[in-house]
Amino acid sequence: MSYVRLRGLAQKSKGSNIGILSENTGYSFVLDGNDLVIPEYDEQLKKGPPPVLKTESKPISLSRENHQQIAEIYVEKYMLPKFEKMEPLKQKIVVPSNFGIFSNIQANSHEFFFSSTPTETRKSLIEKVLPFMYDEMKAKAVFPLTCEVNYQQGMISIYRLVAGINQFGAEHIARRIDEKLNFMALVPTPASIATYPEALLMFSPFSVTFPFGKVASHLHFLHENLWHFPYLGTQGIFELLASSHNPVPVEYIKDFLNLDELRSYGARKYYTECINGINNLMSHLNDPLKFVTSNGDLDYLSALKAQSSIHMMFSDMIAINFTNNSNTKLRHALAFLDKLANLAVAFNHIEKKEIKKAEAAAFEGFFRPQFGKSLASMLKHHLKPVYDKLGKHMSKAVLSLYEKLEEGDKTGENLIRTIRNTQHGPYLSGNQFEKIFFSDYKIPYELVYLPILMMWGLMLDYEGFLKTSFQNR
Repeated sequence: MSYVRLRGLAQKSKGSNIGILSENTGYSFVLDGNDLVIPEYDEQLKKGPPPVLKTESKPISLSRENHQQIAEIYVEKYMLPKFEKMEPLKQKIVVPSNFGIFSNIQANSHEFFFSSTPTETRKSLIEKVLPFMYDEMKAKAVFPLTCEVNYQQGMISIYRLVAGINQFGAEHIARRIDEKLNFMALVPTPASIATYPEALLMFSPFSVTFPFGKVASHLHFLHENLWHFPYLGTQGIFELLASSHNPVPVEYIKDFLNLDELRSYGARKYYTECINGINNLMSHLNDPLKFVTSNGDLDYLSALKAQSSIHMMFSDMIAINFTNNSNTKLRHALAFLDKLANLAVAFNHIEKKEIKKAEAAAFEGFFRPQFGKSLASMLKHHLKPVYDKLGKHMSKAVLSLYEKLEEGDKTGENLIRTIRNTQHGPYLSGNQFEKIFFSDYKIPYELVYLPILMMWGLMLDYEGFLKTSFQNR
């Protein structure tokens, strides 16, 4: 079908909501009884959704003479005053500086975040944030970033409204939304999507950029190549105080993606292709034609579930960097892969009675050598036109990781899923504890990078990746 029917969306409004929906999403709507229809001749429907994230094509040098220009560009093109306006604080938050680099970073981060007007933000950037990043952190350049909040909120709202009307009826959905009775943490907001790049740019103790953020607009600072933070600098206070306790032994390898070898140009290209990749991914998730049934109806639940899966997978990726505890990192990595297996099964329309078996098979398939080869080839192929070296480095990282997975599992049995199940404790059925206890298997540290590599596959070729993942069951 080349049109999209939104059943019941005009039941109460009688089409009076067409104007605001069109303004926010860019689609034209036609009233058809109680339904709204995006017609097949709609220009945006034909050409596809617009980009969600916006940044500069090239980084801006952070030289001292550019501070004024950077502040102006950010305030005029990227800051979202209406969306990011702060209520005046009853008591000003003061972060004592001069207690080391961590407190200085936090002080400047708060200074930037809580500058509530364009005038205040411009002043905080020129007088404090940019000089600090240039003089103390030795940053060399910066990329401003923002999210098209009205469009993205409009798309999520369409899915939510249709879902709510079908579930509760038009009379009650407005009240439920006003009273926030829907569990909104399950689906992304525009502010959520603005943080997606951080999940791909950070891999503790390294980071491609150093982000300072407001609600939905950010500044991503670049160094000479990668930022490298000492182990102690990446610890939280309770992690710092606690003794090391890692029930899962791992082997540590630094800069597994080898991005340091690409120097400053490579780091910049990694950032720009990361933004392009997220826009490509969101283009699929925001395209209603991807979620249309055979009779032209919008499959609103599939659309919401796909958005939710990606949202929570990015959350798992970000959480991997919140701790240096290898067990916690591994849990988040395996949780990511669980969600990815569910997404693959849903995308491939598996019969309901086969879903549980298919999800287990898809999860195990992620660790097979043939899947690693497919993913490596996919990354190399799609990144070659934009930056061949980046594609080769990421492809090499994939093959290296899968080689370690294969070497570690000499018996031919994949133990990763069994290791994931140990989160429930050692008293597992099927001798799962014994499999690990008597095995020579050692989890490679690089496994925590797998979500980053998988997400790149999804971003570069969403449909191809999910089909490939299912073929390797």
